[in-house]
Amino acid sequence: MKKIYVILLSIILMLALTSPALGQTGTTPIQTDNTTEETQQTENAEEADTLEDTESDEVEISDVAGLTPDQFFYPLERLIESVQVSLTFSGDGKAELLIEFANERLAEAEIMTEANKQELVERVMEDYLQTINSANKNLEKAIESDEDVESIIDQIITVEANADKVLIKITGVVNEDVAKELKQKVESEVKKTLAVQSFAAAKENFFDAKKLFEAAKDEYKNALETGDEAAIKAAFLKLEAAEVNKDQMEQIKDEVEEAKEEIKEELEKAKEELEKQEEKAKEELEKQEEKAKEELEKQEEKANEELEKQEEKANEELEKQEEKANEELEKQEEKANEELEKQEEKAKEELEKQEEKAKEELEKQEEKAKKEREKLEDKDDEEATEQQQ
Repeated sequence: MKKIYVILLSIILMLALTSPALGQTGTTPIQTDNTTEETQQTENAEEADTLEDTESDEVEISDVAGLTPDQFFYPLERLIESVQVSLTFSGDGKAELLIEFANERLAEAEIMTEANKQELVERVMEDYLQTINSANKNLEKAIESDEDVESIIDQIITVEANADKVLIKITGVVNEDVAKELKQKVESEVKKTLAVQSFAAAKENFFDAKKLFEAAKDEYKNALETGDEAAIKAAFLKLEAAEVNKDQMEQIKDEVEEAKEEIKEELEKAKEELEKQEEKAKEELEKQEEKAKEELEKQEEKANEELEKQEEKANEELEKQEEKANEELEKQEEKANEELEKQEEKAKEELEKQEEKAKEELEKQEEKAKKEREKLEDKDDEEATEQQQ
């Protein structure tokens, strides 16, 4: 993989070195030094504009966010974005839209990070990766259709630089493994962009070389018509140099395209490997969760058994206490009954004594009354006898 990147960077360096010299072979230049200077000035101006645009973009990533994933109408906004992309038919147009939406996903991830909403951060970062991947694919289509993609590449590079900044911010919020995985995916998209950028530059240089070759052919043809030997020789040398340059640029273009495809294949393999690792990690996590669940169930079962034992023991203890209390109560009741019986017996005896005493008193009273009656009767008899006498 590293070898491919080294080759790719070497090719870019060759393009940079060969482009100013395309018009020079011996003493017959295809382009003048003034043209080279003008080109260099134009490139410097473009770099300055790009740097200025980048600095303006760096104010705040979160400023470009619309609705955020924790808001009610967020799904509607995403649906509108999908419709916008579907109604855009050119590769460069789709790519520009997708780049804009990818930057919005980064802004949303930054806001969700500040809100400490881990799940939403992970979700929007995955959405960002899908969006920037689609942007790269549409960028390739635009290159194949010979559309001007220089500004689009600059935009993607800016957004991917923003992604690096967001990754730093979310590191403390999301899980360490998730952060590492997101970083790998973001780096993969950067490598894709680098490959596509290199291919675009190689293809543009090849077309420029073809134009120079066609111009050299016309110049040689015109020189032949004039019959001027010096002009014919100069034009022939120029044509030879242009043809060699064209062939070199075509070879470079093919090599870059091949390297691009190899990078895509390597990244695809890495993606598949990452997905396998994720699947394996997921399965391992499920096993651990299942094991933890089983362990928890065992612990719960054990705790329930222990609780049942404690409840059973408590019930037995309670029954013993109730039984003891009942026995104590029975003893107290029996003692109370005995005491009551004694009291009743004593009261009965007392009552009998009182009745006996009352009976004796009554008998005494009756005896006294009887004696009193007898006295009265004797007295009456005496009085009656006295009267008879």
